[in-house]
Amino acid sequence: KKASGAGDSANYEEITYEGYGVNGVAVIVNASTDNRNRTAADVRHVFDKAGGNLGTTGCVSYMFETKGVIVIEKAECKLSEDDFVERVLFSSTHDDLLFFSSLGKVFRLKAFQIPYSSRTAKGLPIVNLLNFEENEKLATVMNLNMDEQKDGFFIFATRDGIVKKTEISAFENIRANGIKAILLNEGDELFKVALTDGEKDIVLGSSNGKGIRFSESDIRPMGRISAGVRGLKVDADEKMVGMAIVNTDGDEVVIVTEKGYGKRTNVDAFRVQIRGGKGVKALNITKKNGKMIALTTVRGDEDLLVITDKGMVIRTHLDQILTVGRDTQGVCIIKLSDDQKASSIAIVPRTEENVEVNDEYREDFEFDEDYTFLDDENTLSE
Repeated sequence: KKASGAGDSANYEEITYEGYGVNGVAVIVNASTDNRNRTAADVRHVFDKAGGNLGTTGCVSYMFETKGVIVIEKAECKLSEDDFVERVLFSSTHDDLLFFSSLGKVFRLKAFQIPYSSRTAKGLPIVNLLNFEENEKLATVMNLNMDEQKDGFFIFATRDGIVKKTEISAFENIRANGIKAILLNEGDELFKVALTDGEKDIVLGSSNGKGIRFSESDIRPMGRISAGVRGLKVDADEKMVGMAIVNTDGDEVVIVTEKGYGKRTNVDAFRVQIRGGKGVKALNITKKNGKMIALTTVRGDEDLLVITDKGMVIRTHLDQILTVGRDTQGVCIIKLSDDQKASSIAIVPRTEENVEVNDEYREDFEFDEDYTFLDDENTLSE
């Protein structure tokens, strides 16, 4: 705060901080005030934890202390033994947070409606904030400013291979109890929602190792109260386990299996097809690796979290996973016991381990007073 001001009428120096968010996008935190945001502390992180808790924390102090948000699980918020931070959202207090449930409903909260808490707080269970029904689970959460972002589409994906595209503008008025975002057939459930610009390619994957890539233009826009169209033909005893948006030709498809195997495949290996087919072989399933449990696209410089049904979590750099073709089984990422299976994955920003320098091997150099470096411009000019 400038010394010339005091109280509510005080002027604030403009302070900016640039960091990198979960998707590698630069985040600017600005401490200047306007009519809606009081201070830079109004820009918050929203934590989406696998255990179903939500919390917010001030952005500036958090970023400056940790040099980035990527080291969350090391001590940034209290977690249960079988819990982990799956997603971090950067939002303003007036951004809209959209919560899509497995039953095809969408709920909306303003970021400031999530109670503000300290950096190490555990957060609140989602059911304390949203009117979820029994057996209703959170499928996806995303943040956007509904007042500013009118263009674009939501892409919905269900376990039975159904996809749907709906304009963002169809979700301007969301009641406190939520509204229907997609009509689901009996026994089906929503598991993924993505935001697109209408010109992307989509990759879908099923548990039987099949995958399909098609253009988003193959899906005509529909209203909220509609069931969608078939994106991937899924067998009766199988289910769709992944939907990914192709942003660039350099993207890679990451696949993880129930027995802890995984692989990376360049997205170009999946030729563009017409939606609704059975797709091509994306994974060679054997007794050794098991069925596919997750598929997503990455840039290749992130970290991969693999979570088991017993709550064990392992983190690894993606560049340590072999890049191979489609018709391969992958490599072992995590060793599991016979009664344990991998259940889900999360892609998070890469965290480098701290390397400690042993002073015993540190060398000290002393230079003569008249020593000059050859690349010193002043010396060269003389």
